[in-house]
Amino acid sequence: MKSENLFSAEGTAGLTYQTLFDKMIARTPVELVFSLEGNSTDLDDNKKDEVSTTGWAPKPGFGYSGEALITNLEANAPNGDNATFTVDFTGVGELKKVTAA
Repeated sequence: MKSENLFSAEGTAGLTYQTLFDKMIARTPVELVFSLEGNSTDLDDNKKDEVSTTGWAPKPGFGYSGEALITNLEANAPNGDNATFTVDFTGVGELKKVTAA
């Protein structure tokens, strides 16, 4: 799995770049969920613009969860543009279908 993200040095929802970097060098697995938001009826309707500080619940039956190691983490800060980062994951253990919120 691969994820592309806006860079934030201070994060309250999700994991910051520094936290991901620390987990990568320690080879500590992270728990991943790839799913629609639990309250979304599709990709546009009722979709929140941001993740709340308490996180969000996945939509049952629409996604997967599991643990993965971070295998690559790259930051990009072009002059005059948004800083971003890309992270690559390799799964470890069982991949499960999301069945409950």
